[in-house]
Amino acid sequence: MLVASLTAIPGCSYLLDERAQLQQAISRLAQLKQEANALALTNSQLTASFEATEVEIRTKLKEAELSLTKANDEANRIKALAQIEVEQAINDAAEIESQAKRDAATIKNQAEEEKQ
Repeated sequence: MLVASLTAIPGCSYLLDERAQLQQAISRLAQLKQEANALALTNSQLTASFEATEVEIRTKLKEAELSLTKANDEANRIKALAQIEVEQAINDAAEIESQAKRDAATIKNQAEEEKQ
């Protein structure tokens, strides 16, 4: 009844329409606020998940770098040992060759002495 009587007053009908539109806008804003809060929560959850994943990736990267360093150190150690073994083998071969030449010279000298 009050609304009906207000609509009879000039300009009140316009104000009532404006009020209804404002109430719709307020309802829409409340709905948008709820959606924004839900999105913010989802965003926070995703950010936390991404940060945890980033920490995990960085940890695995450090572990991989450490493993690579250890592998390189081991490869260098093996290379150094192999180099030492090669040098020893060369020295042994040179000594065997030298001994073989001395033995050959001794045998040759003995053979020449036997001929005489």
